[in-house]
Amino acid sequence: MADLDKAIVYVSHISSVQNFSVITEDNLAKLPRLTKKLGNLGNDPKVVKSENLKIGDVVLAKSKSKEFGGQFFRTKVLSLHTSVKSASVSYIDTGKMEMIPYSSLFQLEVMFSVEAMPALAVTNCQLDCFGPNEISKDVFLAITTSRKLVLQVLKTHEDGSLVVDLLIVDKDKAAVSVRDILVFTAKAEFDVNRFGAIPNINHHNFTQLPLLTKGDTREAFVSHIPTIEVDSDIMFYVQIVSRLSLKLPKLSKNMAKKYSTGDPLIHDLVGSGSFSQGMVCAVGDDEGGWYRAIITNTNASRMVTVRYVDFGNEEVVNSHKLKRLHGKFRRMPCLAVPVFLPIQVTTESDAMMLQQELEANIRFTEMKLNVLDVSREGKMSVSLEFLFGSNLENFIAELLK
Repeated sequence: MADLDKAIVYVSHISSVQNFSVITEDNLAKLPRLTKKLGNLGNDPKVVKSENLKIGDVVLAKSKSKEFGGQFFRTKVLSLHTSVKSASVSYIDTGKMEMIPYSSLFQLEVMFSVEAMPALAVTNCQLDCFGPNEISKDVFLAITTSRKLVLQVLKTHEDGSLVVDLLIVDKDKAAVSVRDILVFTAKAEFDVNRFGAIPNINHHNFTQLPLLTKGDTREAFVSHIPTIEVDSDIMFYVQIVSRLSLKLPKLSKNMAKKYSTGDPLIHDLVGSGSFSQGMVCAVGDDEGGWYRAIITNTNASRMVTVRYVDFGNEEVVNSHKLKRLHGKFRRMPCLAVPVFLPIQVTTESDAMMLQQELEANIRFTEMKLNVLDVSREGKMSVSLEFLFGSNLENFIAELLK
């Protein structure tokens, strides 16, 4: 089954998100020819005697369905219903299931046995999510019908059944998880903690900027303002203006070139390991931008919290948006530096008001930074001044009057 991972497939039959079949692109091309050959066998078929039928037998069946009525298929007997002289069968080359009368079940020539010609379809697949069966099934059917997909094998059970995901890869080679679409649009739910951890190969650290010391003065951009908390110093993330910070646009451009071309699965972190705090990664946005990040929190689903190390802001993202951060993109130090303004607010209403005002007036603004103190733990207390001379502390004091 391992060679199916990352294979190009089509969904050939759906009973539910926990029971469906896929067929590889190569095997799909073989199906019409096989169907024609099986049809020729139907000119002089030999009926299987009902007393000889057993569960698990592979036999030739003449379909009675409206869609395939009269056509012959290779089928596996799933159950026997002697009272109505019929058998429930699964089409081993498509995954479809049907109740077939004993009189329409025939012996299969050796040349068409599964030993001589393996089944074309993989009939024992399930997504690792669950939910309202008909809602999820309908959406699953709508987004996968006649669509070329990439199969990701997440786990193989002892009985041979596969837990998988299916990826829709668009013309720009961006991959979207079918399983996650179902979770976010069709009321399906993540199956919690289903898989054991896979050894991770991507635990790395970033280079760090030299620490500033008391009395240092720099020009800096305010890149992010975390949520202001009552009775706590106001925290900012800043980018120190330097030759390094001027290289960030080029770095982002090179990352976009790397991750937006070629096979997107080459860089995929899904399947390469369990996600954990401290793992570095690359994260793409919906406009083709790519950013360096570190995972700060994980949960039982495929959603993780990342902090963008060059800006400081955090975001909850789907793990399928995470890519391996290659070594050449880790050489530049993290540009976002956490600093603290020694001013505190005493009420939630003041904190909310101040958050809005600072977001509107100083985010991405270039300011003069003065280091007032650096604690033993590395907490950097600073003062910030606008380049035209006004002090940020005075600006905040006016707002809090």
